[in-house]
Amino acid sequence: MGNMERIRSLAPWFILTVGGIFILFMVVSDMNFSNLMNDRGNIGEISGDKVTVQEFETYYQDYLQQLKQSGQEPDMTNESMFREQAWERFVQGKIVEAAYKKYGITVSDDEVRNVILGDNPPEYLKSQFMDSSGVFKRAEYEAAIKDPRNKQNIVMVENAVRQQILGEKLQAIVGAGVVVTDADIRRKFVDQELKLSAEYALLDLNVYPDSTIKPSDDELKDFYSKNSYLYKQEASRKLKFVTLKIVPSAKDSNAVMTLLNNVVKKIKADTINTFQSFVESQSESPYSKDTLSVNMVPAGLMANIAEIKGGEVIGPVAGEGEFGIYKISSVVEGTDPFARAAHILLPKTENDKADLDAATKLYEELKGGRNFEATAKELSKDPGSAARGGDLGWFGKGAMVKPFEDACFNGPVGQIQAPVKTDYGYHIIKVLDRSSKKLVVEKIVKKLNYSPESMTLVRRDAEDLLKLAKSEGLEKAAKSKNLEMQESTPFTEEVAAVPGLGYSRNLVAFAFKEGLNDFSPVSSVGDQFVVAQITEVNEAGVKKFDAVKEDVTGGVIRQKKYAMALEVMNGVKAKIGNDLAKAPSFDKTSVLVPLIHLQSQGTSHHLEWITLLVMQLPKLNLTKLPVL
Repeated sequence: MGNMERIRSLAPWFILTVGGIFILFMVVSDMNFSNLMNDRGNIGEISGDKVTVQEFETYYQDYLQQLKQSGQEPDMTNESMFREQAWERFVQGKIVEAAYKKYGITVSDDEVRNVILGDNPPEYLKSQFMDSSGVFKRAEYEAAIKDPRNKQNIVMVENAVRQQILGEKLQAIVGAGVVVTDADIRRKFVDQELKLSAEYALLDLNVYPDSTIKPSDDELKDFYSKNSYLYKQEASRKLKFVTLKIVPSAKDSNAVMTLLNNVVKKIKADTINTFQSFVESQSESPYSKDTLSVNMVPAGLMANIAEIKGGEVIGPVAGEGEFGIYKISSVVEGTDPFARAAHILLPKTENDKADLDAATKLYEELKGGRNFEATAKELSKDPGSAARGGDLGWFGKGAMVKPFEDACFNGPVGQIQAPVKTDYGYHIIKVLDRSSKKLVVEKIVKKLNYSPESMTLVRRDAEDLLKLAKSEGLEKAAKSKNLEMQESTPFTEEVAAVPGLGYSRNLVAFAFKEGLNDFSPVSSVGDQFVVAQITEVNEAGVKKFDAVKEDVTGGVIRQKKYAMALEVMNGVKAKIGNDLAKAPSFDKTSVLVPLIHLQSQGTSHHLEWITLLVMQLPKLNLTKLPVL
């Protein structure tokens, strides 16, 4: 990658992250931005400064552009989410700017220059200019910084560094204002320095089994009433929901394939322009020349790797969420071998001989002609590979456990091998291929995105599901369409996300506005549509007795145990005087723990009270020790 590309690749990352590293305040707004944008004039004030609709709208459009530059394509069907995210960043920036003004914090051009061109530039700048051994290529770095062609990107780098320095200065001022009290120092000293040796007589409460203590209903209700503060709750809700993921349709895939096929024709017919020029005009990813090991090459390109030659243009090739056209610059032999294998995993039981016999029997059947792929789908207990007929793809040495690795890298290609034992069970392995080749490639990338038409079709399916759920119940409706119903954990109104689902202020608002068992309208959350139903409503206040009866019972039992233990230990204390060694002889349930050496770090529950006494008493006096 050239210097210019390195600098360019940094730009969106700076925009979205570096400027926010030292943000010290967070404000989350509950404003409805859809309505807000219909107002005129000022939205309000932040740190005393008026904010206009136009000011925020300009910021919002810049924010969307930054997302696109970083490789994200905002799904505007969920625009309210992006507006709220932008608003939070906007407010953060305003608050921090106000703090800079309040404390008179500024950053000079020399300070920025010293960070960028100093002896030790920030890691996020240096990382783009490291060689394979991790050595910083200083000359290339400075050349890229000073190259006039990089001016636009360098301005963004300078702004990001300026924000970083401002944040560091603000952090230093805030940190300097933190007051450490004498109590803080005393506690720190105790935690780190105080050591003591002590003897104590301990009566373990577990000598009284819970099953022998039967609290009455009156005792439980009395404890609940006196300790109601323990059972306070915020208002919360639970939802059950079904998601329908919006995915590109076959029509969407065909559209991208058609477009790229036309590009391939143009490339092959063009005798003037370089492949790089086509990348710059057609690709959704910046130009680069990469060396790919076989485990990094898309499956469609690997299919004929033995026949691939330098200079070929191959594609379109399907990848993960994209299609690509590859220009093979060269094919080279690497030093690291890779293997591609398929396996059938038979699970381990307590009878190893029976496991081996079963694996051997299946191995013989496979050697006799039984279909390996179909058998893997039917019998393999490795869920990740079973659906692919046992295919594990390409992997290098060190990726698998040793017995499995040895079989894959030493066994003959194309043959089924005798069962191999690992901690997971017995594996029957078929080595599909081995190679150490590397491809040096350039590529044109087109993302496979779903079209508005595809999104409309999925929404229609979600509407049908909602209609069916209202008549037959959500779980039954989901099963009829081979969909999975999920349930959230309780969540409060302050959160902006539903547990297990993700960010959705609309669904949270619905959950607290509507009643038990009500269905939400079809909602979009990220790249999926959601049908949800309210399954639990808990209002703010003290939890109902029946809901916490088990916890209350435990509290009463502990209380009774303490009372019984206290009675025993008071009796023991009255008899032993100052001779703690006599304690065990007075009660069989008592246990002497001699000469405990403790470094108090707040982790030893039984000795914290001794630590406090040592701090208060000039000399440890057994007669003044409390009973636990």
